[in-house]
Amino acid sequence: MLVLDGSILRNPMSGVHYAVQQELLALATLCLQRTIVLGRREFFPNIQNLHPIPAYTKHPAGRIFWQQCLLPRLLRDLHADALFAPAYTAPLHTDVPVILQVHDTIALDRPELCDPMNVMQMRLLLPKSIQKASTIIVPTQYVANRIA
Repeated sequence: MLVLDGSILRNPMSGVHYAVQQELLALATLCLQRTIVLGRREFFPNIQNLHPIPAYTKHPAGRIFWQQCLLPRLLRDLHADALFAPAYTAPLHTDVPVILQVHDTIALDRPELCDPMNVMQMRLLLPKSIQKASTIIVPTQYVANRIA
């Protein structure tokens, strides 16, 4: 069972949010019997295999808490074979293989352009998430070089 983490999605949506939403919708549709999407119904209205996540994950600090403290147990309870974390960070203490997607490194390269909470989250969790990941997906050679 592949678990798809849609916890990053919240309003107002940004470019990364839209990309993650469409990517997870496509994966869930293609692999219907072998996936579970973790997220909120408002972002995945037609997904049958949706596992709802707490409302407090709409806030970055709530999402970090959920992802780092509660998601590892949920993955065990769901008997997950792998987790697709499509938005920069993943639980650091899980035995489940993690497929991590890093869209860009703007929070590290140009922190003045980003929300301070996002910068803090990326500085704390992105390097460790990269080390934890079994597989890393990046869109460009620049991002691959930066995270290397």
